[in-house]
Amino acid sequence: MIDGKLHRFHETKRLCEYDFNSYSIDALNNPSSGYLKNDCCVVGVEVFVVKNQGKGETSSMKKEPHLSTALTWKIDKFSELTEEDCCSDEVLSYGGYEWKLTLFPKGIRDELEGKSPQVLCSRARLGYE
Repeated sequence: MIDGKLHRFHETKRLCEYDFNSYSIDALNNPSSGYLKNDCCVVGVEVFVVKNQGKGETSSMKKEPHLSTALTWKIDKFSELTEEDCCSDEVLSYGGYEWKLTLFPKGIRDELEGKSPQVLCSRARLGYE
């Protein structure tokens, strides 16, 4: 869920993006803001598998994350990345699906480019990157 809306992945919609538009690059690069520690920026993403139940789908949020499903993605020298840089993590398995995370440290949308980082989570296809 992003801003209270459920985002679904399926064959025609394999991409979900979250804009850090409420966070400026300066705030994320400032160690006193709490987002940057030892030149690392830490964000969390939770993916829940929701079974199709006919006309609608339901989901319940767990209060405590399952640490066994946590992913640590270390990006060295985050503050030195440029607008042209794009970081992709290896394909990972969760909930019976293959997922790929891609980070654009300076954003990719025209209205946000250069202002805030974006993390894309997409369903991976075998043999397709």
